[in-house]
Amino acid sequence: MGTVGSGVLNIIKKNNGKIEQTSGQTIVVKKALVRNLQKYQEFAEKVSLTTDFNEILSDPEIKIVTEVMGGLHPAKEYISGALSAGKNVVTANKDLMAVFGSELIKLAQDNHCDLMYDASVAGGIPNFTHIKRFLCRRSYFKNSRHCEWYD
Repeated sequence: MGTVGSGVLNIIKKNNGKIEQTSGQTIVVKKALVRNLQKYQEFAEKVSLTTDFNEILSDPEIKIVTEVMGGLHPAKEYISGALSAGKNVVTANKDLMAVFGSELIKLAQDNHCDLMYDASVAGGIPNFTHIKRFLCRRSYFKNSRHCEWYD
């Protein structure tokens, strides 16, 4: 429950009414995995804290796991475990997706669940406009499908 985790929790709590209004679904943050229960007691009023990831994996009510810890390990093992258990996963972990993205995407497909990693690559979206302009100006791309697709 560092900066990102507490921010995600606060945003969900703050916007849950809007989410429910538009989607018809209520998001309940049931558990949060922390390394040190004592350090994060301030969050214990908002969400059940655990140091055991298996509590999350074995809970049939938990449908979505959000990974905000960063790094490669143990994030990869946690995401792999969640996907193998048929849970959908949300991550913004750029490093993890760069190194293990193909493997995790296949694992999600094999287990019929979603791996939502848009936030890990969304920072690159503003660059698409510049890439498009550059490629479409090049004479050898002028009549290619690439320019038509990007337009």
